[in-house]
Amino acid sequence: DWILPKRSILTPHVGEMRRLLGPQAEPLEGVALLKACHAYARLHEVIVVLKGAPTFLFDPFQPKPWIVARGDPGMA
Repeated sequence: DWILPKRSILTPHVGEMRRLLGPQAEPLEGVALLKACHAYARLHEVIVVLKGAPTFLFDPFQPKPWIVARGDPGMA
């Protein structure tokens, strides 16, 4: 295990986020994956920017993620 400073900003794409979440996250997709990302952000008190199209920003102190609907996966 490694410790992140609180309020660190992580910028994984979906594959990298699944590795951060661990082996149990491999089958997660859609809403279940987004909920796991938000739980990770809250647990570690970090900001997670899940890159893709759309891109999701998870703040541990906000009840819902922000969604950036512009761009494409290549821009992430």
